[in-house]
Amino acid sequence: MWLMFTRPGFLTNEFNAGKINSYVHPFRLYMCISVVFFTLFFMLASDKANQKPYRP
Repeated sequence: MWLMFTRPGFLTNEFNAGKINSYVHPFRLYMCISVVFFTLFFMLASDKANQKPYRP
């Protein structure tokens, strides 16, 4: 993950050169990040929906 943020072009060149055995496949990485994001998002959204509204 660190290389993705610090040197994104390097990972693209490595993937295109066929050196993908030591790295995570891009689609698999995208799917994993999406699953984690939407799981956390809907967990937090359901917590907010279940809270009682503030009434002074």
